[in-house]
Amino acid sequence: MPVGGEDYRIVHPEAAEALIDEADFERDERLPYWADLWPSAIALAGRLAAEDLRGVRAIELGCGVGLPSVVALKRGAEVLATDHYRAALDFAAYNARINTAKRLPTALLDWHAHDLRGFLGRFELVFAADVLYERRHAEALARLVPRLLEPGGAALVADPGREGCAAFLAVMRRSGFRVESERREVWLSGRRSVGVYVHRISR
Repeated sequence: MPVGGEDYRIVHPEAAEALIDEADFERDERLPYWADLWPSAIALAGRLAAEDLRGVRAIELGCGVGLPSVVALKRGAEVLATDHYRAALDFAAYNARINTAKRLPTALLDWHAHDLRGFLGRFELVFAADVLYERRHAEALARLVPRLLEPGGAALVADPGREGCAAFLAVMRRSGFRVESERREVWLSGRRSVGVYVHRISR
């Protein structure tokens, strides 16, 4: 995967649908979206590759197989990769090791958890790619992001234009945040492109 003039080798499951767990779905409608490398993750990685992240304390929400976290780590950030799936964290950590020879700290994170003491106010940068595919996630993310950011911090959220993202951005604006949006074209196999918006959210 070429990103920012460098090639990254990203290992991911061969078939995400083979990982569907009926018990997980019945409990909270959870599906293994983490197992695919989505265009939004590629767009976000490209944005991060253009940033000087040396020493920046960052967290990725819903890291999946970890491409944005790996790029941020390579750009010098101190990254914590989080997901709701332990298997996703294993893939992200492995991809960091083979691309950067660095250890990528990881943590399970439930956006609806009440005890977030280990995460609150610690990060200069929060980033996420295509995590608003369900509208119910918008409210949870809008509550979480301000709690994670330290004063003066910012968030980068990449999304292909889903309804949940529009709802999330509306809540953030009402909460006093500024939103700046940039459209990026992600080229897929077969010479097909997908438009992805990278939204920067700051006070």
